[in-house]
Amino acid sequence: MKPNRSLSFLFLLLVPVLVLSHSVLFAAQQITPKRVLVLASYRATSPVAYQWDRGIRSVFKAGPSDRIAIDIEYLDSARFNDDRYVQLLRNLYRHKYSTSKPDLIISVYNQAFDFVLRYEQAFFTGVPVVFGAVERHFVESRSLGPNITGILSANTYKDTLDLALNLHPDTLRVAVVAGAGSYGRSYYTAAREVFLLYEDRIDFTYLTGLPMEELLEKVANLPVHTLVMYLPLLEDGAGKKFDAPESLSQISRASNVPVYGFWDVLLGHGIVGGYLNSFEEQGKMVAELGVRILNGEKPADIPIIQAPKFQNMFDWRQLKRW
Repeated sequence: MKPNRSLSFLFLLLVPVLVLSHSVLFAAQQITPKRVLVLASYRATSPVAYQWDRGIRSVFKAGPSDRIAIDIEYLDSARFNDDRYVQLLRNLYRHKYSTSKPDLIISVYNQAFDFVLRYEQAFFTGVPVVFGAVERHFVESRSLGPNITGILSANTYKDTLDLALNLHPDTLRVAVVAGAGSYGRSYYTAAREVFLLYEDRIDFTYLTGLPMEELLEKVANLPVHTLVMYLPLLEDGAGKKFDAPESLSQISRASNVPVYGFWDVLLGHGIVGGYLNSFEEQGKMVAELGVRILNGEKPADIPIIQAPKFQNMFDWRQLKRW
């Protein structure tokens, strides 16, 4: 075969290969992952962080792995919430996301959602937002645009108290434990509003905002026929910081009466049990709304809903103890 014919023949063989490989390469280049920014109010090492993260990621990972890229920013607002700190966060996020604007923002808890609302015009303009575990009064006191939807927080204060009173029908008193600071006041205010409905038949004592040493002494000397309702104590009256399971463990060990709680992350750290909320399940629900938006639905067409309540759960060791 002559040289020029050989080259022509080789070229004819290579053309389909080149076209095919180029098509594959072109298709690969066309896949641009959607970017999801999760703004979390807690810190990265908080016990709730793992549950929220696992719930959110489990939904986004259900599709092709190259479709979603997730960034998580932890505001750590329980420990830092002064104006200077918030301004530094604003400058940091503006720098980080000025050239890689997210396609979706998921904000977890009031503080992160407030951050988005305050600085949306600065660097999140036009980005759809899904919030999770935000209190109803917080949402109703603000004007939300059409680009926002989400899931309101649900508490199980009434359900857990009813459960505990059924298990301990001779209860005469309930001691409610809550921490200091803005988080402590928020939990205390919401719980007291519910517990007011029971004050005609149960005496309530509110052990809120106390230094840990004083609190431990009080729960160690409670009268008989008393129950403790534990609300997250993240900061005591002396300014000392805690994780919720850490403060609960100390309180449960000291308490001379049963302790009940409201979140499954506390199970195994001293509560008898309760009608417990799951952060992981809430994370899944928020992410599912996010998937709908990334697939083309408008947030304005997705109504804001209430998070469902979950289930009764117990620690067998605490049941035997009491």
